[in-house]
Amino acid sequence: MLPLFLLLLIGWNYFHITPGVGSHSQDLESISAAEDEDEDEKESEKRGLIEKIHMVHEIVLTVQSVLDEIASIGERVKNTFNWSVPFLSLLASFVMFTATIILYYIPLRYIVLLWGVNKFTKKLRNPHLIENNEVLDFLSRVPSDVQKVQYSELRAPGIQSAQKKKR
Repeated sequence: MLPLFLLLLIGWNYFHITPGVGSHSQDLESISAAEDEDEDEKESEKRGLIEKIHMVHEIVLTVQSVLDEIASIGERVKNTFNWSVPFLSLLASFVMFTATIILYYIPLRYIVLLWGVNKFTKKLRNPHLIENNEVLDFLSRVPSDVQKVQYSELRAPGIQSAQKKKR
C-alpha cells in the first residue's frame, strides 16, 4: 500500500502543478487571443522564474543547514571517542560499561519490554512532562571541530610583550 500511496501522491502533485495540459484544439479566434496571452505568459514566466529561483535558494539554504547539523553531530561523536573533553568521554565510557554489565545479566527482550511499557505509560504517569533525548543532550555538550577551533586558548598578549621588553 505504501508504493500505491506514494504513486497517488506524485500523481496528485503532478496534476496540481500542470493545470490545463489536456486541451490542445484551438480555432482561429483563439489563436489571436493566444498571442495576447503569450505576451502575458512571457511576463508571468519571468516573474515565475524569479519566484522559482528564490524557492530553490531557500531549499538550498535549508539543505545546507541540515547537512551542517548532521556533520556537527558526527564531529561531536568523533570528539567523544577521541577524548577531546575527558570528563564527557569518561562519562560515556562509564555508561557503556554499565550498559554492557546490564545486558550481560538481563536479556535484551526484557529491556525492550520495560522500555516499551515506560514509553507508552509516560503520558499517563506525568502528563506535563517535556520530552527530551538524552543522547542528543549529551552530544550537545561535546564541542564540534569548529567549536574547538573557536574556543581554543590563545596566547596571552602580555607574555609576548614581556619577552620583547627583555630583549
